[in-house]
Amino acid sequence: MNYEDTLPAAQLPQDERKKQIAETAKQQIYDGAVKRMKAIEGWKVAKKSKTPLAEQYRDVSREYMEIESMFMYLSGFRDVNRLLEQCVKRRTKYTETAAAIETKSTAVARRRIRIAAVIAIATIVLAVAAYRLALPMWEFEYMDGAVVYKAGNLGMIVRNGKIAIPDDATVVGSHAFQDTTMLRHVTIPESVVKIDSEAFFGCDSLISVTMADGVKTIGASAFRNCPQLSSITVPASLTEIGDYAFMSCLELTSLPIPDGVTRIGDSAFLGCISIQGMAIPDSVTSIGAGAFQGCLSMREISLPSGLARISDRSFQGCSELSSIDIPDSVTSIGDDAFMSCAGLQSLRIPDGVGVIPDGMLKFCSKLTEFDVPDGVTRIGVLAFQACSRLKDVRIPASVESIGEYAFWNCTSLKEVYVPPTVLTIDQNALTNKFNALTITCEKGSAADLYAQENGIDVRYENRE
Repeated sequence: MNYEDTLPAAQLPQDERKKQIAETAKQQIYDGAVKRMKAIEGWKVAKKSKTPLAEQYRDVSREYMEIESMFMYLSGFRDVNRLLEQCVKRRTKYTETAAAIETKSTAVARRRIRIAAVIAIATIVLAVAAYRLALPMWEFEYMDGAVVYKAGNLGMIVRNGKIAIPDDATVVGSHAFQDTTMLRHVTIPESVVKIDSEAFFGCDSLISVTMADGVKTIGASAFRNCPQLSSITVPASLTEIGDYAFMSCLELTSLPIPDGVTRIGDSAFLGCISIQGMAIPDSVTSIGAGAFQGCLSMREISLPSGLARISDRSFQGCSELSSIDIPDSVTSIGDDAFMSCAGLQSLRIPDGVGVIPDGMLKFCSKLTEFDVPDGVTRIGVLAFQACSRLKDVRIPASVESIGEYAFWNCTSLKEVYVPPTVLTIDQNALTNKFNALTITCEKGSAADLYAQENGIDVRYENRE
């Protein structure tokens, strides 16, 4: 019998006491999270008025987010991964339900206002009917060649929300149709070369847009916050998609980007939760920060062969993305580029990339292995935080520093070799919250000193 088995906890060796304390702590966190989760499962949302109902759904969503954060630090413990996936699904469900209730409630309120307005002006419409029939169904005004809708034209009601931009217009002006709630279908002629900034911003009933060949630029926020936009014909003449151009177009499932487009702006498709895939042509040389952030349904994307940089948050939150091929032309990757890509199982970084950026693969819970390319000199802060299934990581001799919490809570990572070229290891860079980690390194190296200072097991090996 092991003599230590008969000792009280207070008399156990220090390492054993630490393990017992850690096990007790994680058991308490696990039990608390499960208890809260079960309590929320039995909670019923009272069907009262719609606005409080949406708020209640959002409250439940926040509860699940808190539980999810507790489980995140316990990845790999018992069946916590299954419960964590349930949390993520339920949080998403309650968030989407709250948004749907608010959208429906807003639409109903607007419909009531429109009906009341129609009734109020019915007598006026009858009085001027003959005069109105003699006028165009839509009225426009021109400013420096840009066509702008003239608000207040009754033709919108008569035409059931359909509009054809005049053939002599060259630009759809800035804010031209902003917040035109009755607008549903738009046809843009080949004479138009540019859709200016916020031209259709907030057209929350807009369903389809048909552009003839001729449009070259879709400006910043041109179709932002058009939640029902589901069909858009993009011309071959297009060269630029501006910042926030299609942000929060919730019903947009695809948008073919033609050859000839050179730039996709910052947050161009942020929050387009229904887009399932996208092929970006080789003509594109610039993809802005957060361009595809929050595209929850995106399963596949192909990047252009000449792309030089993947910007900050480019694919953050693309939880259905299981893999992505990064072209060898890429030499720079921005912070949080693949953060919370929960379905990402593998990723290869080109040899030309010199830095693993901050938060690059944070919360990628299905990633199992990763090779840091030769030539990388730094692994950034939180780069692999909570990659709970990461079992194998290769750190090459080119690496000189590892940032704070770089491998924090990578609970499946049991051993990592740190070459003697690594001179700086920041706070908690190679620490697991509960599971033991062994650092393999050369005696006297920075990794050896870090292990001794932080009570981490060390194994000496000379890999010269």
